[in-house]
Amino acid sequence: MPPQFELKAKERIRKGLLVYREILQHALARGVTEEDTSTIVQSILVEVLGYDRFQEISGQYAVKGRWADWAVKVNDATLFFVEVKPVGTKLRERDLFQIVGYSRQQELEWTVLTTGDVWECFRVATGHEPEEFLEIRLLDASQDEAEIIEHLYLLSKEGFTKGALQEHWGKDECFRPERLAAVLLSDDVLGTIRRVVHRENPGRRIEVDDLREALLRGVIRGDLRDINGVPAAAPAKSDIPKRQRKASRPEPPVPPEE
Repeated sequence: MPPQFELKAKERIRKGLLVYREILQHALARGVTEEDTSTIVQSILVEVLGYDRFQEISGQYAVKGRWADWAVKVNDATLFFVEVKPVGTKLRERDLFQIVGYSRQQELEWTVLTTGDVWECFRVATGHEPEEFLEIRLLDASQDEAEIIEHLYLLSKEGFTKGALQEHWGKDECFRPERLAAVLLSDDVLGTIRRVVHRENPGRRIEVDDLREALLRGVIRGDLRDINGVPAAAPAKSDIPKRQRKASRPEPPVPPEE
């Protein structure tokens, strides 16, 4: 059974979604500005994600002469920045580049891009390429409701301050295809495979290097072969892990007719 604070936070998120989906639909129909979208985002941070409007959210947060749209802080510690673009528009790589720079200057691990209806959370730890971890589409009827609530909880005050986002990242990290491919190609695992193959093929000489080559050429998918040093043809987009997709964002929703 989840702790009481988590259940209360998720219930607040569920109720908030009912309100803000309607607000976002109207905003999308009107084609509101970035400034108006930013106001909606601030209210979502407060009423859905649970941050205090006056103590824990700072607008136009100065970062070495530039400004992040919103900084989310708890106990004077900045948790993440939020970069806002107009509702209904498509988030672009240059939007991410901008906020990543701000985040790294402040040594933050996470940052958020949003149009109000779409929320993207990236891990931007120094020394690593920015990696998209969450994409939440509030107006997408095809996205599972329980998944939306769970992902918003990770960004909420309760979830973030209790380490839920970091924990979720850690679990996901264990099962990353590129990580599993590297483990599969390690000497320890290849040694075990060699013993099994040799047992099933007595009298044949089985070399670890031959097994590694066979796995890279015939078992591990194309993009992972490339990561592990064997050039391969570009994989189909559907085969690329979400966190590696840098130019395949879906188109924004089309505003409904008046």
